[in-house]
Amino acid sequence: MKHWTEEKEIGKVWKIYFSRAIYKIFGRNLMIIYLIFPVSFVYFTYYFISGRVKASKDFLKRMSKYNKKIKSNIFYCYKHLVSFIVTVCEKFAAWNGDIPLKDLTLKTKEDYDKIIDLLNKKKGIIILFAHLGNIELLKALAAINEGNPIQNCKINIVMDFNMNKNVNIMIASAKNSKDNFVDFIDAKNIGPETIISMESKLNNGEIIAIAGDRTSSKSDKFNLVNFLGDDAPFPYGAFLIPVLLKYPTYYFFALRENDKIIPKRYDFYIYESKIISNIQNKKINKNDKSKIVLELTKEFADIVEKTVIKYPYQWYNMYYFWAE
Repeated sequence: MKHWTEEKEIGKVWKIYFSRAIYKIFGRNLMIIYLIFPVSFVYFTYYFISGRVKASKDFLKRMSKYNKKIKSNIFYCYKHLVSFIVTVCEKFAAWNGDIPLKDLTLKTKEDYDKIIDLLNKKKGIIILFAHLGNIELLKALAAINEGNPIQNCKINIVMDFNMNKNVNIMIASAKNSKDNFVDFIDAKNIGPETIISMESKLNNGEIIAIAGDRTSSKSDKFNLVNFLGDDAPFPYGAFLIPVLLKYPTYYFFALRENDKIIPKRYDFYIYESKIISNIQNKKINKNDKSKIVLELTKEFADIVEKTVIKYPYQWYNMYYFWAE
């Protein structure tokens, strides 16, 4: 079975520029219509012919055991792919700040208030996220503070620069915007110096955001954790960083309300990691480190599982996720 990094990225560079032009000229709603009709048909045909639709079908089959509304037939696979394609528009909207605050619904106010308190005091936090929903809306996290947005709160997203090259084009254009406060850290080059740099950013009151649901390569160290009924590989390094740094760590998800393709609102979920909270004032020896990383991974996988059951069409690991 291929690792996700070995899958060919769908789409050409010019299509990204073309899509961005459509977004700028016609706006968010017309771009969504463009993505749903001509674009989704083309990509679904490719997915079907290439056999990649099997990954979606397998995921939906697993989901049907937990969510009786879900089926694993071609219609539901198509709906899953359409949801995935529409995220292109959401990325543009998020980077441009075109999703108004009134469209964001905060679901976990207590943990959100903790984050706001920390950021107001210029204390940094770590956020672990999954390819579930719209991570780009993390940009709005500090702005929904009841009309009192936190100013100059920088977000540092850890990502693999060698993969998702088309997404990097959107990132490059976003970094040129005058109000940009998002930066990126190459996941491939994380070492002692990077960890020191991360600690410095956290000390400055910044956010470090790390994807916790993808290994960077076949050779990456991982932990096998039960997820939707079977063991799945979760990256060891993504969870080692919070354990080493011991800064307040939260799980973040921004999802379309009611799992709709074209939503009126977005749901924000923020959960504090109890594992990290419990070790913040403790010294960790080498023997305990791996055990704590595993516990943190299980905590993350459990929260992701509960969330993806509620929002199944917004799961965007479009490859076979589970271990062989």
